[in-house]
Amino acid sequence: MSAAMEFLEEHKDQPFFLYYGTTLLHGPNKEWYNSLTEKELVTAEGFLEKPVGIMDRESVITRLEEAGLDPVNNAGYLWMDDSLGMLLDKLEELGIADNTLVCFVADHGSKRKGSLYTIDGTEVPCIISWPAGIEKGVVTEELIQNTDFVSTWFDLAGVELPEGYKMDGVSMTPLFKDRNAPVRDYVFNEMGASRAVKTKEWSYMTLRFTTDQVEEMRKNERSIEKTLTGLSGGISRGRDNPNALSYHQLYNLKKDRAETNNLVDNPKYAGTIEELRAMLKEELLKFEGRPYGEFVPGGNAQGPGTFDD
Repeated sequence: MSAAMEFLEEHKDQPFFLYYGTTLLHGPNKEWYNSLTEKELVTAEGFLEKPVGIMDRESVITRLEEAGLDPVNNAGYLWMDDSLGMLLDKLEELGIADNTLVCFVADHGSKRKGSLYTIDGTEVPCIISWPAGIEKGVVTEELIQNTDFVSTWFDLAGVELPEGYKMDGVSMTPLFKDRNAPVRDYVFNEMGASRAVKTKEWSYMTLRFTTDQVEEMRKNERSIEKTLTGLSGGISRGRDNPNALSYHQLYNLKKDRAETNNLVDNPKYAGTIEELRAMLKEELLKFEGRPYGEFVPGGNAQGPGTFDD
């Protein structure tokens, strides 16, 4: 945080890009609490009684207790909120808040981390503030994905890309003027052995283990559990879903947000599946030298059904 504040001071009179990625909310809740109650902090500068330029840690505990909230489970959230508040206050102090775009976004959900299920998995908060360029309080239901951020920053900065330079994302700047402006028809998700495409209405997910993963799982039950529950398996915390190990999954997100009713075997949706599979293949072909199942055969790719036994 101290480095971020110094950066803003040094670059306040010129265009800048600051990425502030907090790891605060990773790990068990008890660890957040312990971080606040430890008397000494070990840093590159030696032992510190409290972080330089950061709010008093003890006040976080006190404010939560006064509000009737459990400090152990909520300390990390309030501490992060305080940190973000300090950055926003600094922008105001420097007189550059109106023309600074601030984006707050999470990397993944919690309860279904490591899976491609939408709720508590791939769908995360994204809040963008830019007083000089975006109307306050606007909410959009349009689709965006994390690869769109770089394209957006380049667009706003007027960056001219070198010839042949490939971009995975698209600019979301049309949404800044019209919340209903379509940015993309679908989003692409990838985690371990799983791939998915999602439109506003449909979620199509696949699970294709590699040759190496199949061989590892055939060793013993422990290897099976480690592969399936680890991040490389593509299921992880989503394994509570009864369809988690299905090679193909299709869900209607408008009727089944929890993604529990797998429609993939219903002949009524054969056309929908064909369209979504075409989208997925188109996306996968963008990655050179990365085979995946029957979509991009070759290498260590395995088709569906290779581990049914």
